[in-house]
Amino acid sequence: MKDIPGIDEDGNPKNGPFEVFFKNGEPRATGGFDDEGLRHGLWKRYHANGQLWDEGRFEHGKKKGIWKVYDESGEILKTQRF
Repeated sequence: MKDIPGIDEDGNPKNGPFEVFFKNGEPRATGGFDDEGLRHGLWKRYHANGQLWDEGRFEHGKKKGIWKVYDESGEILKTQRF
């Protein structure tokens, strides 16, 4: 999946909660941005079938802590520490 930019269509930094959906209505990604348009807080991305793809926390645009990656059936493929 392409990176989710922190700039809106008017060129302003995104701020606050964020959600984007697949055409079928299933969530594609959820998370949030800080006031500088950097990903911040808990982020989750999903497979097209609705299963969780990965989850973890960002602190001002950088991955922090434990991140988990799942396959399309929901099984954990790997765990990474940042």
